[in-house]
Amino acid sequence: MVMNFWEAQRKAKAKTALYLTIFIFLTLIASTLAELAMRAFENESYGNPEIPFVGLGFLAVTFGVAGFNYMNYLQAGGSYVAESVGAQQVDPYTRNGKERQLLNIVEEIAIATSLPVPPVYILEAEEIKAFAAGTSPGNAAITVTRGCLNLLNRDELQGVLAHEFGHIYHRDMTIGMRVSAMIMGFFIVTYIGLRLLQGSSFRRDDDDRRGGNPIAVVALILLVAGSITWFFGSILQAMVS
Repeated sequence: MVMNFWEAQRKAKAKTALYLTIFIFLTLIASTLAELAMRAFENESYGNPEIPFVGLGFLAVTFGVAGFNYMNYLQAGGSYVAESVGAQQVDPYTRNGKERQLLNIVEEIAIATSLPVPPVYILEAEEIKAFAAGTSPGNAAITVTRGCLNLLNRDELQGVLAHEFGHIYHRDMTIGMRVSAMIMGFFIVTYIGLRLLQGSSFRRDDDDRRGGNPIAVVALILLVAGSITWFFGSILQAMVS
């Protein structure tokens, strides 16, 4: 049976839209559960305020960090991502034969696909890996590992780069970078919870007051909620096509 590529692509995009919606619902559910947990375990000191401070704090950190990262993606594009993982941009005037060949192939494919020539980065790793990043063809960047240059011949390298140009052409990168920004939001919530937990205690110094330390309870709730959303968010990230 012959595969209908366009139909498969349509279904993949529909599933991806569903997964992105699940991301948002996952965040809302986690913030609600965090608020309910705070009211249940620290009712004496926290009470039942009209404003759900813990839940809103969870949302503010998650979406705030996600928005900040995505704004960086919009402004700096794929170069921001490449440089954040330690890749170095290839000098357009390089005299290195392998690097010169790499730039020539990128220019050839850009002309063939009528796309802007993206900046090219090399990541010093021996594995054969490559990725394209950016929020639009105009700010995209391509990164390849040193292993790609050393282990692949010209035709093989051209195939790898053509695949990455496919991501640029179909704007797959935009979806991937939005998801990555959300994952970073979940991670920061987990990190904040861990740091707060390290600097707090479940016991109060004042023996006349009953109950645990509310800061430690908040820290534990953020740590658990952030870890759960980070875990399931990573699974959703892997499912995005």
